[in-house]
Amino acid sequence: MRAFAKKLKNIYFLSFAIPVLLMLGIFIVRGIFPFGSNSFMYSDMYHQYIPFLTEFWRKLHGGESLAFSWYTGLGSNFVAVYAYYLASPFNWLAFFCPENFLIEFMTYLIVLKIGFCGLTFSYYLSRRFATRDLRIVWFSVLYAMSGYIAAYNWNHMWMDCLFLAPLIILGLEELVLKGKCRLYCLALAASIFTNYYLSILICIFLVLYFVMQLFTNGLSIREKGRAVFRFAVSSLLAGGLAGVLLVPVMNAMSVTAFHDIAFPKKIEFYFNLLEVLARHAAMLQTERGLEHWPNLYCGALVFVLVPIYFFHKNISLKQKAGRLLLLGFLLLSYSVNILDFIWHGLNYPDSLPARQSFLYIFVVLSMCFEAVYRDAENKTQNRIAGGVCGMLLLAACGIFVTTEGLTVGVMACTWIFLAGYLLLTLLFDRRFRKKFRDSRTLGWLALGGKWIVLILVSMEAVLNMEHTSVTPVRREYYMGKKADYQALVEYVGEDGGFCRVESIDQMTKNDGTLARYPSASVFSSTLNGNIEKYYTSLGMGGNKVSYYYQGATPLTGALLGVRYTITEKEMSDSALYRQVAVHGEKILYQNQYTLPVGFALPQVLFHELSDTVTADVSNPVMLQNNFARKLCDKYSLFSALAFEEVSAEENLITVQVKSDGHLYGLVTKAPEDSLVWQKGEETREFEKVDRNCILDLGWYAAGEQFTVTAGEEDSLQIKLYRMSKEALGEVIGALGRQPLEIQSYTADGFDGKITLQEGGYLVLSVPYEPCWEVLVDGKETAYESFGETMLAIPLSEGTHAVSIRYFIKGTGIGLCISIVSLVLLILFLWKTEKTVRKER
Repeated sequence: MRAFAKKLKNIYFLSFAIPVLLMLGIFIVRGIFPFGSNSFMYSDMYHQYIPFLTEFWRKLHGGESLAFSWYTGLGSNFVAVYAYYLASPFNWLAFFCPENFLIEFMTYLIVLKIGFCGLTFSYYLSRRFATRDLRIVWFSVLYAMSGYIAAYNWNHMWMDCLFLAPLIILGLEELVLKGKCRLYCLALAASIFTNYYLSILICIFLVLYFVMQLFTNGLSIREKGRAVFRFAVSSLLAGGLAGVLLVPVMNAMSVTAFHDIAFPKKIEFYFNLLEVLARHAAMLQTERGLEHWPNLYCGALVFVLVPIYFFHKNISLKQKAGRLLLLGFLLLSYSVNILDFIWHGLNYPDSLPARQSFLYIFVVLSMCFEAVYRDAENKTQNRIAGGVCGMLLLAACGIFVTTEGLTVGVMACTWIFLAGYLLLTLLFDRRFRKKFRDSRTLGWLALGGKWIVLILVSMEAVLNMEHTSVTPVRREYYMGKKADYQALVEYVGEDGGFCRVESIDQMTKNDGTLARYPSASVFSSTLNGNIEKYYTSLGMGGNKVSYYYQGATPLTGALLGVRYTITEKEMSDSALYRQVAVHGEKILYQNQYTLPVGFALPQVLFHELSDTVTADVSNPVMLQNNFARKLCDKYSLFSALAFEEVSAEENLITVQVKSDGHLYGLVTKAPEDSLVWQKGEETREFEKVDRNCILDLGWYAAGEQFTVTAGEEDSLQIKLYRMSKEALGEVIGALGRQPLEIQSYTADGFDGKITLQEGGYLVLSVPYEPCWEVLVDGKETAYESFGETMLAIPLSEGTHAVSIRYFIKGTGIGLCISIVSLVLLILFLWKTEKTVRKER
């Protein structure tokens, strides 16, 4: 056993295998497929990552362009999606996986990456301290099973950066202390390439860590100057190596809602230092929402080992001061709004707070290992002082911190594990072992103690992970809904041409991406921000990272080219919808009032309608009325319900319908909870309703009654309207007089034909971006935007062949930067390594 533990490769094996086996054990308990019928999917993995991986898989198997996808919302730059969500090289292995097992591919790839976290952390510790000590495995397991990973393990796109971080930091230390730049530059380039977003946080940390290394290792002025030069050049070259991906992504991100930076105007504090330190407690539920709490758990041992580190007799004061300042700044960053804003790329995180806290955990655990590894150099009184301070700190957290989640049970668990470690420390103390004169017995006793502590560490880590993470969902539900969508989309394919399909009862906001049909909804951090503004101005749903079909009317649906609607409930208004097919719980309807993906408008009318949809009108129903009047001034598309039809209370509206019609509601004050619609025994819930969102309340015959109810403490504020089908028919007819006929389409564009009676504009329900190549009759043509959102092409009178193709802007420049950076890196490494050899 002792010989086994001394082999460095087995330290690595244990650091990798133990976290993997612990995660598999949790999967067995949770019934995660194939150990049951559940799935590991959580949050964005459910809504985004699996749909995007599915689209990537289909593109690989179909040999399609990665430039663009018609199946992410109205159509999106897929390179931006790839760079943000899928850039890990491991995802290319999905090519060999059957489509129906992509969930498991991502799930067990995450498990492997958790193992890699333990592996690279053990490599860091063994290289930094030049040891094969088994205790390395303790802290490697805690890094791989930390509270950060418990909170965000489903976030597969970050996991590469987590296991690359120890290699990057090891490379930085070698750069400063030995002048070697290769590991730092290559590991940082790999991190930037796999996930540029989390790499921003790593780069900020590296600047801080570099400054700490510069002033805590006794370097001369000349050595500091060389280190600064090497750090700057290596960092720039690492970024340059990823230029082939970064430059196109920077261009793509210029149209997202994240390019507008609003720096905080005043300082705010979220919580105090003691409240943050209490986040180290074991079994404390992770924070994934908007409460800013960092997930800092990395073992109960931290409460005593960090103080022992600072009380250590032989660790230099410079090293202690440097790490104290670094940890203090990181802790402050979790609490101060301006620092929080800077850390997260000049944006506040939309949930998933303190995304840099894995770096804090890294520093803490490396200090803990140093305290343990150099324990023999320390004095007993120093150990006792540090241990007592740590226990007093833990006691203070339990007594004075009253934040939600820090229960008596949580504190008791932390104390129990800490007591176990302290008991083992006493049991295997050197003075106790001195009673055994046989050196072989002493060695076995020391090694046995390390193994027992490793078992206890593993127990603590797996219990914390099991208690705070791996929330299962029903795999069969997800796959069943996907199958329903795919079956119904086959009916749509028989229609021919290109058209959009939307789901009212969405499973995710990326159902189109998951089941591969052109939709009008998307949930992605890389979406076109102008589309979101367009949607919200028309009464539909949207925010920085999504736009979705909820709140659409027949007019807005037609403008988006939506020809079919999928729902789980029958739609009674036969004038608007015709049932086409049923599969499982899903019903496919064909919309009766539709427009093609492209239609022509006369020049004057084009500008009038474009100005109308961009006008600053707070009421989206009135905006649609104004739009309709430009085309048909005889009718209003929507008219308010008569006063006598509506009776309102604080949180209840009762409607007694006086005449037949299709009714819509406009929410003028967002409720805290969902709204409940009820007609007789039939009920429907409207969830996550925003202000100025339109509700489709359905068709009613005269004499029918229904109610809309909000939560008990909500005041319900809704305006009710009846839609005129005569006006709708005339408006749709006017818009569709000169339709575009799609003759063929590919993954990144389409070809069509249109005839104009007079010069004007072809308006496409395709996002306006500076990456389109537009050909009219074979000649490249400049294009404009409709409503600052949609692609519009000026055309003269007559019949025209129109072709559009999407190209990735900046690819050539990015490739040149990568090639130049690679050449310069080779020269730079040759020069620096030659210099290092001379100095030896």
